[in-house]
Order: sequence, then structure tokens, then C-alpha cells
Amino acid sequence: MSEQMTSIERDAFSAQENAPSAQTRAENFNGERLLLDCQEQTEEFVTSVSERAPELLQRVNDLSGDELAELGVALLYGLGVDCDEKRAFELLATAAEQSSQLGVFYLGICYVDAVGTACDCQRGTALLKACADKGNAQAMKNLAMIYASGRLGVEDFQQACEWMTRAAFEGDAEATGVALQQLLWEDVTRDLDKGVALAHDAVKRGDCDAAFQLAICYAQGLGVPKDYQRACQLYETSSEQGDPTGLLEMAKLAMENERLQDAVEPCQKAMQLGSTQAEELWTQIQPLIESAREPQASEQGEKDEEEDAQSYVGVELQSAANVEETVPAQATLETPSANQSHEQSDCGDDAQVHAALASTAVQTVAEEDLSGVAASNESDASDSTTTTEAACESQTEETSAASTRGGLVGFFKSIFKR
Repeated sequence: MSEQMTSIERDAFSAQENAPSAQTRAENFNGERLLLDCQEQTEEFVTSVSERAPELLQRVNDLSGDELAELGVALLYGLGVDCDEKRAFELLATAAEQSSQLGVFYLGICYVDAVGTACDCQRGTALLKACADKGNAQAMKNLAMIYASGRLGVEDFQQACEWMTRAAFEGDAEATGVALQQLLWEDVTRDLDKGVALAHDAVKRGDCDAAFQLAICYAQGLGVPKDYQRACQLYETSSEQGDPTGLLEMAKLAMENERLQDAVEPCQKAMQLGSTQAEELWTQIQPLIESAREPQASEQGEKDEEEDAQSYVGVELQSAANVEETVPAQATLETPSANQSHEQSDCGDDAQVHAALASTAVQTVAEEDLSGVAASNESDASDSTTTTEAACESQTEETSAASTRGGLVGFFKSIFKR
């Protein structure tokens, strides 16, 4: 291993916050350099090795297996003891011969990157595969780097993606991010079925980044049927750790699907999380909400007026029906004479004309534009009633007092029996 590489690896052990991001790992996947396992180990492992290294070094002749491998790692990266790559290689080789998986793994790293020995990528790759076959996700990721970087003589992105995907299914979050990028979005390695399956698996493990990527799949119909509701749920899940990006995309998706009200809440939440893009989006949403409210208010007003008019017409018709029911009872109180009958007949003929006019007036009220003002309808109905009463008064003035009662009875019966 070169002095520069050694420095990088030591820094990675001592400062975990400098571990590469998912984007950096994606770049590494494309072959910039091989990631060594020191960047993958947990803080607990690093701390443990650093604390135990001095004591392990004192009784090195009594060590075997994993303890010997731990001391080899400490010497390889200078954890708690001075760095000694050649001795580290010797200790790791001995530990590997004693079936220590930790020793096998780091011995493979030494061969691939020529640390304490000559470079032998073929041998190093074989050792890493042996670890990977036992479920070692770190070995799988390093194999992905080897194939992608062309360490074996040719770049093989399909093999690289396969190993990275296997590491992802082992539950490695960083491998999951890289694998999803390759399976869902890269033309060379795209496999939507496998990518969607991996994303579902990762979401069950609480991976917010996987939830975001799966939301895109449901929103666009990539590898799954389009599902607006499912996409929104996943976008919301992806923001559970405080990243507003999922909420922002959820709001955009709602607007694309013409669901303006659905965009309000996620946009406001994204703004609360400090998203400036959400603030910009809100300047587009707010005017649309205001403009949508105005037609709704107008439509409600028209609906209220229509209901009032319908109610008025119903009352008028009910009143007329009530009069029709009461008039026959009044007619039986007095039997008209022959002269009265003759006068009633004349009055009845004239009354039929007035009845037709009154019926037409009522029909006109019912057929008017119900969106007009109800007061106008009331005025028209009143005028019609006045006209009818005037006609009746004119007719009754030409008859005797006895024939007046019979003429009115005929008039009302003529109106409501038509």
C-alpha cells in the first residue's frame, strides 16, 4: 500500500465522520479506487481494536485465530500501536490459516492492494469471495469495487452490481444506496424488478433513502403500477428523519395530478424543515388556492338562490292545492236555482278563460330561471294573483249576490281541476 493510501485509511479509522457518503461510494463503484474495509467498520470495532492492541502485542506469541487477526489489523492501520504493514501481513496470513474469517478477509485486502506483500488480485479476490460466500457484506462490497475498477484486467459492471446488490440484501445501508442507484437508474446495470424488490426490503428495515427511491418508482410507474397514494406514503416516510426532500416531491406530485389541496400540507411541512425550494413552490400554490376559492363561493351563492326559488314555487303550489281541497266543501252548503245555474254556467265559461290564464302564470313561475332572485318570482306570482282576482271581481259585479258564491266556486274548481 502506498504511503498516501495508508494515510487515508488511518484517517478513516480515527475519524468516522469522514467516511465516504453514498455519492462518493457511487463514484468509487465506477472504479476510481478500491474501498478498503477500514472505512466500513463500526466505531465499536475500531475502538475495541485500538484499546486491545497494546496488550495483544505484549502476548503475541500466545495469540491465535481472531485475536491474532485483530493484532494484524491494528498493525495494518496503526490502531493503538505503530503501523507495521509487513508484520501485519504475516500475522493475518497465520490467522487465515487458522480459519479466522477476520484474518481471511484482511489478508485478501493485503493481496489486492499490495499491503506488506506483492500485489496479487486474483488471490486476493479468491479470499474475499470465500468470505462473501459466508455472508460477509464487507467482502461483497470490496468485490464490487474490484470488478468495477478493472483490477482483474477488465471492468465488469454487471458483476460489480451483482456483488453490491448481495451486500445490500445482507442489510448494508451504504451498499443499498449504491445498488439502488445502479439497478434503478443506470442503463448498463438496470434491473427494475430486482431494484424494486431491494427497495421494498430496505424500506422494511427503515431505510429512508430506499423509501424515497421506491416512491419515485410508484409515482412514475417504474417496475410497479403507478400508485399516487402509495407514492405519497413513501415520500412522507422518506422524510421521517428530517429530510424535507420527500415532502417537497410529494407536494409536486400532488400538483402534477391536479390535487391542489393535497399539496398544501407537505409543502408547509417542508418549509418548516427549512426547505427554500418548498418556499418557492408555496408562492405558486397559494395563488392557485385563492383563485379556486372564488368560483366555489360563486357556485354556492347560485345554489342557495336556486334552492330558495324552488322552495318558493313549492309553497305556492301547495297553497293552491289546499284551496282546491276546501272549495268543494263550501259548494255543498247552498244549491243554486235554475237562474243561478244559468248565471253560473255563463260565469263558469268566463272563469275557464281566467283559469287558463292563472294556470299559465303558475307554470311560468315554475319554469323561470331558478338562478334568478327569488323576490322577482314572488312579484310575478303576486301580479298573476292580482290579475285573477280583478277578473273575478269584474265578473261577479255583473251577477246577483246569490250567484256570486256559485260563480267563485266554479272559478276555483275550473282552475284546479285543469
